[in-house]
Amino acid sequence: MCITIPSSANIDRNRQLPLWQWLIDSPIRLLSAGGGISICLGLLHWRYGMSVADGWLSFNLLYGVLPFFLFPQLLAYLPSRLKVSPLRYVGYGSLFFLMLAAQLVFYLSIILGDRPGMTYLLLTLMAWLFLLRVILNFLRSSYMTGRLWHRGLLIWLLWGVASGCMAGLFLISGSITTAPLSLLAGASYILPASLFYLVLRYSN
Repeated sequence: MCITIPSSANIDRNRQLPLWQWLIDSPIRLLSAGGGISICLGLLHWRYGMSVADGWLSFNLLYGVLPFFLFPQLLAYLPSRLKVSPLRYVGYGSLFFLMLAAQLVFYLSIILGDRPGMTYLLLTLMAWLFLLRVILNFLRSSYMTGRLWHRGLLIWLLWGVASGCMAGLFLISGSITTAPLSLLAGASYILPASLFYLVLRYSN
């Protein structure tokens, strides 16, 4: 087993960076911070008893909050697996602001006494499509193409987009407002996501 010891130069650099620069230096740090902000907003919603249908809360948890922790794993580990250049801050920073904007719209709608609407769904969809485009660019730039797990990764992302769109349309039409539909749709993409994370993180 090979153990990499960080150099003193890297340690000193991390200590000297201001908080914001330290956050934007890594997609895992930045997007995870966005997830933390979303969780805090959710706790405030729970604390002050602002009401919204359970279906919307479940949808937001699975398609809006959880991706703050899933997406950066792909952005951090996939480039090294494919032997391509990692995504720069402009890329994952744009993804961060798209996802955070969706969360702000979600909770602002609740504060104003309305249900989250099309603006929230479109921002969430744009974030997912942005990630899909980034992954496609990774695969096109890599000479390690055509493997089974590459196709599986694309199918997983497409299914995540499709299942989210279906659940969102049901919610916005008002035909289904309970949690089970959103939970079922979300579980259908979370399970493959866990497998892809294990492959990217621990395989040689």
